[in-house]
Amino acid sequence: MEEINEGTLTLSSGFEGSIVRALSYALNFTYQMVSPADGKWGGPLEDGSVVGMIGDVFNRKAHFALCEITITRSREGVIDFSYPYYLESLTLVSRVPREKSKALAVFAPFTSEVWISLVFAILAAGIILTLQIAATNRYEERSSQSQPVDEVILNMYRTLYSGMFIATLVKPSFEPPINGLTDLPNAIANKFTLVVTADTSTHYLFKNAKEGIYAETWKLFNHEDKSRSFPLNSDNSYDGILNEKFVFIAGETGAMYRAMTRGIRRYYFARNTFSPQFYGMACFTGAPFLSIFNKM
Repeated sequence: MEEINEGTLTLSSGFEGSIVRALSYALNFTYQMVSPADGKWGGPLEDGSVVGMIGDVFNRKAHFALCEITITRSREGVIDFSYPYYLESLTLVSRVPREKSKALAVFAPFTSEVWISLVFAILAAGIILTLQIAATNRYEERSSQSQPVDEVILNMYRTLYSGMFIATLVKPSFEPPINGLTDLPNAIANKFTLVVTADTSTHYLFKNAKEGIYAETWKLFNHEDKSRSFPLNSDNSYDGILNEKFVFIAGETGAMYRAMTRGIRRYYFARNTFSPQFYGMACFTGAPFLSIFNKM
């Protein structure tokens, strides 16, 4: 929606706007757009209240709501949904992986595990070679022209390291892409913040999970500073992705549309989507026009 005059809203472009205009034309009705006071998609809460767009429909402040509203069991308990008009999955949106700094490129050829193994291997080889040389010198005179075995091993390490070090400098190294929920622990370890819009079906998908990958993902949100992980406005999250290290969970189609308005090449979309969900029009219980909508 767009605000054209103070307090007056109109439909902007998008397939849901096209649905409303098509229904209005086919059924010959006019409409007025309103926005929920709390700015949320909403639904029933534990205290029995119903908030957001769902709350406005439930309380008859609006006849129906249409805005990427996911059909969930809890929402169906307080309002009626039309037949699904769209199916999409959730995705992870982050910034395009950036090139890593080469300030510590000297350590880049090997992982920390390999470096530790090399240190122990060299120490062990040094001890073994020292004992071997000492034993050899007791029985025979070493040839002055032969190259010590320890130098041969060190030269092999130098050659291997030099080749990999040069390759590291020549080939750019980038941040690991975030392609699915299993990549999130590593992203959090690299100081990314996991984000989902507060009080949405996606928020409750993780919050209400008792076990499995969704329950594990719930632990990765910032529960100490909830304003960072659970913003009320999704638009701010897309700006935050570009300015900070955010990973935003959202519906794929809506996320791509919002990214396009900001420059889609600046965003990275995970290769793996998850949790397919249906969108439907939310109507108050017993709405007489619902059956007509379902026939269209």
